Amino acid sequence: PERAPMFWECLAGLVAMGWSDAAADLVALHSCWAEWRQGMAAAKPAAELLEACVALIRTAPRMATAEDAGAGTNDAYPASVATSVPQFMAFREAWSRQVRD
Repeated sequence: PERAPMFWECLAGLVAMGWSDAAADLVALHSCWAEWRQGMAAAKPAAELLEACVALIRTAPRMATAEDAGAGTNDAYPASVATSVPQFMAFREAWSRQVRD
């Protein structure tokens, strides 16, 4: 699937729109996962890299929506969900440092 002409462009678009679940689902279609499950050691580096990418996608900061209220414990917002622009910018800076590291 990753060799399809628009695979990576589609992934970038999903990430840019904040559709992290859809982006993670698309990454799950990558052929390295099947190779890794079959015990092919050569697939391990790609699988580990994609795992890290999915983790970053899932933890990307975003602004809270009405659906987020009460989603966490004690009516707290989920981690990396900001309720103000300054909070979002702080979350984004911390997340960006993780991406660079």
